[in-house]
Amino acid sequence: MTDVGKWKLTNLEYRENNSSTWTFYQLESWRVDDFVTFSTNGTGIYNEGPTKKRTEEPQTRQGEWYLAGNDKLLSLTDKIKTFEGEIVEISDSKLVLIGYKIQGSSNDFRFTLKPFSYLNFDS
Repeated sequence: MTDVGKWKLTNLEYRENNSSTWTFYQLESWRVDDFVTFSTNGTGIYNEGPTKKRTEEPQTRQGEWYLAGNDKLLSLTDKIKTFEGEIVEISDSKLVLIGYKIQGSSNDFRFTLKPFSYLNFDS
């Protein structure tokens, strides 16, 4: 991944049972301000943002990230879980990942993230 830094989820879609149709997924209000920071040394921080579902949960979770499969697979790991997503698009302004059958779900999820430098705010 050439552009490390602070990224925010801007769109989430899902498809059921390998359908060709992607459906918009409405993020919960407590998730819309979450972001992840990728550092060049392979570490990362997931930040819950100002709005949290459970106030007793930590504000941030630290983990590691790396690329595999000829830089087409992004793996994120923290103490709670591991996420692997296929990189289907990457540029200075967008990162699109597909997570297949996440945590036992029969659905695939497509995540679109944008760096803070391309958003209208910088928190």
